[in-house]
Amino acid sequence: MNDDDRLKELGIWSLEERRNHADLLEVFKMKTGHSAIAYDKFFEVEKHRATIGHSWKIHKQRCHLDPRTYFTGRVVDRWNKLERQDVDCRSVNEFKKKKLDELRWVF
Repeated sequence: MNDDDRLKELGIWSLEERRNHADLLEVFKMKTGHSAIAYDKFFEVEKHRATIGHSWKIHKQRCHLDPRTYFTGRVVDRWNKLERQDVDCRSVNEFKKKKLDELRWVF
């Protein structure tokens, strides 16, 4: 039995899944003003928005020596893959329960 099978059997998430969950939740909180961290301090909304997906796509910045870029570089692709209904939730709890738990990390 491999690690993935054990995690499934126990009904728990891997460290990577927990990190993905926490990252996306933090971006959602920043976007909706439920975080002490200002969204515009970390992210820049994509200027060339495609019609596919949602309107909160994040512009992927080049890596710098700034420690913030580690978090932003890690979360941008996953955030941009979310659907419109995923980022347009009305509350943090709705995003957390209905969206993140449903996704179960296809990324």
